Amino acid sequence: MIELMTAFTCGLFGSSHCVGMCGGFAAVVGATSQPLRRGLVRQLAYGVGRVFTYAFLGAVAGFAGFWLSGYESTLVNVQRVLSITAGVIMILVGISIFGFFKVR
Repeated sequence: MIELMTAFTCGLFGSSHCVGMCGGFAAVVGATSQPLRRGLVRQLAYGVGRVFTYAFLGAVAGFAGFWLSGYESTLVNVQRVLSITAGVIMILVGISIFGFFKVR
């Protein structure tokens, strides 16, 4: 029973992410003065496209992870470099937001 409550809680908190990321798109797709049938077709096309896109990107990421798992010794160094690069970029974006320097 505790597993069901945990899954429900995770889904509930995770849904706020979905509303923030995709809620605007879904609202725009559904906000029409057209007949109900046409709006339903648009919502269905949006949902199917979203699911297939996430499935495709997940398959690509899974394949990339499978492929990279054969390179364990160099993968640690690549991850280290990418982590440092991402951190530096986030710091620079934060500094530019405060107006210390301008980025085109």
